[in-house]
Amino acid sequence: MSTAPSMAASDDYVKGYISALINLDPQLKNIKVSVTNGQAVLRGFKEDQNQANTIKKWEKISELKDVIFIREPLPTKDQQDTSDRQDVAYIGKPDYVKFTKRLLFSPAIADPRSPRFSAGWQNYMGNNKLSSVGSVSFGETLSLTDIVRDNKIDHWEIGGNMFDLNFQGAVFSIFDLDGISKDLVNSDFWAALAVSWRRQTAFGDFSAMSRVFHQSSHLGDEYILFNGIGEEDRVNLSYEGLDLTGAWEPKEMNGLKLYAGGGYLFGREPASLDPWSVKIGVEKQWPNKIKWPGSERGFYPVAAVHIQTFEETGFEPDLSVVGGMQFNDPVAEDRQIRLLLSYFNGYSPNGQFYDEQLEFLGLGFQYQF
Repeated sequence: MSTAPSMAASDDYVKGYISALINLDPQLKNIKVSVTNGQAVLRGFKEDQNQANTIKKWEKISELKDVIFIREPLPTKDQQDTSDRQDVAYIGKPDYVKFTKRLLFSPAIADPRSPRFSAGWQNYMGNNKLSSVGSVSFGETLSLTDIVRDNKIDHWEIGGNMFDLNFQGAVFSIFDLDGISKDLVNSDFWAALAVSWRRQTAFGDFSAMSRVFHQSSHLGDEYILFNGIGEEDRVNLSYEGLDLTGAWEPKEMNGLKLYAGGGYLFGREPASLDPWSVKIGVEKQWPNKIKWPGSERGFYPVAAVHIQTFEETGFEPDLSVVGGMQFNDPVAEDRQIRLLLSYFNGYSPNGQFYDEQLEFLGLGFQYQF
């Protein structure tokens, strides 16, 4: 069976992918792209442009084998054969590619309190209050550097260290799907200002984020009404806090991320809340796409584990595990849509129930825009 149609489809995909990225960069105007058998040729490349920086997002495209740059002037029709031209620069996929994602420090995939858009179903096991639960969140991490620099993918860089300012905001809510009116049970309102950092080294990428944040938690009116909850049964939970998380993405283990951090609460209500917390986690985002049968479309496998402990609950570990698929290239894209199975066992992440043990299985979507 001939593989020509399949190869042509792959070449068209690579050409479209690279062309779209070039169109987003005003410094790469008038660059012409052609792709044959996985080899990309770029014509009209300027002498002073950095080649490795130009293909910064491309080296993990599985269908892309190598890249040829043809410097200005643009070739005429009889100069299309580049094999003996002196102004041709050949490079394969480089060992070092400049980081170009919008976020220097990405939110933890398995952390139930990472700010993002999400919607899912959770089955609470052995819980005498709730069984079938709907979980939604509305939130995002914004790059202030991105905003003030006219929406370009850029960060402040000092001596090989990249810095950014971020704003995070989110609302996390759960609903009793067994209730008559699908009662709103709990909503947590969360906001933070953050500084993020990243440095690329021969051992991989190191990154960190430090945040000052606020959270307040509220029970839903229907839940209060239908469960006869009085003033004495509710907690006016609100606090500010400071946390720091560091991460390492080993160079030789593509797609692996290890992270750890801790936090301290102040401005606590109730004042009796213990302030300290610690977290660790690991993520694996496979860079190679699994294609649907007979299609160039597919997905990228993803799995993550997040463990967090709080002094308030005796530093007992809260375990969150997720696994599933994501639909954008994790190497090149911050923006992501994921379909995930989830498991949680520990103290509830839902503010008003922070001192109650919880175990659930879940299925849902994450939207990281």
